[in-house]
Amino acid sequence: PPQLTARLIARLKILGQLDIAERRQPQDGQLSLTLDSARYAMRIATLPTLHGEKVVLRVQQGEQQELPLDQL
Repeated sequence: PPQLTARLIARLKILGQLDIAERRQPQDGQLSLTLDSARYAMRIATLPTLHGEKVVLRVQQGEQQELPLDQL
């Protein structure tokens, strides 16, 4: 819901150790978490737009395995 957008962005910025008061400059942050014994790394990018602040959240699984070339 639109009324929760600002609160969600603020929470993501806190988790990513970003400045929650800064809305006019792009920011980048990161965090990691463990969920059901799987580790995840997250990158958070914020950017100002004409219609408010937008957020990009990239999620990567922390433990990656190397695959042989024929399995890719």
